[in-house]
Amino acid sequence: MSTKTRPEISEKNCWWISKHRYYELRHFCLQYPEWQQQISQIDGLPSVSASVKEHVNEGQTSDPSAAYAMAREYLSRRIDLVDRAAFEACDHQFWYTFLVDAVTKGASYDVLEAQKGIMPVSRDMWYDRYRRFFWTLDKMRD
Repeated sequence: MSTKTRPEISEKNCWWISKHRYYELRHFCLQYPEWQQQISQIDGLPSVSASVKEHVNEGQTSDPSAAYAMAREYLSRRIDLVDRAAFEACDHQFWYTFLVDAVTKGASYDVLEAQKGIMPVSRDMWYDRYRRFFWTLDKMRD
């Protein structure tokens, strides 16, 4: 499932970022469901997956509770970054969730329209906000 959005737009466009930066940010966003899953594994479960332990072992702390709290904070900051960028890119809170679904699942306008039944904005406005999202995320990640 991929979006039909061109990876590079005119440098004259106000939301322009380089093609490779766009791909970097897009793949960053596609990790969103993994981060949510890892946070749910951290929340009070006695056994956790190897991917969560990888985040925990990076800190080299001897206190497992502190290590899990640090891993949870790391993942929460990344989720919050994507959410804030999506919220800032949208003019309306109602369709912010549509944008989060698009960037975290790689869904195009047509796919979202088929899944949701109706889109809150036109296709042109949608892709303008989609590009604005990645521009905003680029500025936030610097």
